[in-house]
Amino acid sequence: MHAKEEVRIRRVEPSREVVCVLGASGYITSWLVNLLLQHEYSINATVHDLKKIELIEEGSFDLVVEGCIGVFHTASLCYFDVKDPQAEMVEPVVKGTLNILGSYAKVPSIKGVLITFSIAAVILIGKPLADDVVVDETWFSDPIVCEKLKILAKKVDWKFVEENGINMVTINPCMVLGPLLRSTLNASVEPIVNLVGGETFLNATSRWVNVRDVTNAYILVFETLLACGRYYVAEKSKESLPVFPAFQMSQERVKSLGINFTLLEVSLTEKNLLSV
Repeated sequence: MHAKEEVRIRRVEPSREVVCVLGASGYITSWLVNLLLQHEYSINATVHDLKKIELIEEGSFDLVVEGCIGVFHTASLCYFDVKDPQAEMVEPVVKGTLNILGSYAKVPSIKGVLITFSIAAVILIGKPLADDVVVDETWFSDPIVCEKLKILAKKVDWKFVEENGINMVTINPCMVLGPLLRSTLNASVEPIVNLVGGETFLNATSRWVNVRDVTNAYILVFETLLACGRYYVAEKSKESLPVFPAFQMSQERVKSLGINFTLLEVSLTEKNLLSV
């Protein structure tokens, strides 16, 4: 389902109501802003370089969420070139998301907060994933495998949510590809572009989803009565390899929102990355 298609079941009827988008200059989030505007929301947004702002300062998000009916947090740090993961990633991610939830708790008008994590928060259990394995939203990754980054933040978040009665949803997309609304390549699209340029592709099985399907999931989750818990968003897996067999992922929960996924082949051919 693409941005212009009709949402089936609404909880929020936008009439220039205000939502907050944190990290609005990102790859996924630029499409989210585009879709929110099509749905006639007004947007409070942050577009800072999160390496330079103080995520851990208590109350730092109070002003931007004031008067909003929803918060879309897609700004968690995720870098691989860090010297001190605990100080540079773990603490800012955990404290940053807790600060957002703390700001949420101060604003009665906010109906819910949606936070972006990764499929890594679901599938990295430290055990082989065979082709007869079916992954669903009940899975939680081993914190040791992921070095306690977003997985640790997620567990802290849910504890805070339960204690404060907050309506929080996490969206867990896999490898995201599709058109860019900015000049910088994201981590998912870059390997595809490199492959077209003649580089060797990662020798592992991967799950893919179109960026517009991810952002549509955000809107559907927020606007429908089904907004609760965790949703992972994945269309299909790359073909099985001898060393890395493709595993199955249940789409039942996310498809209950009314999403019709864009086929991987369509995502590749629309930008001429794959010839037909």
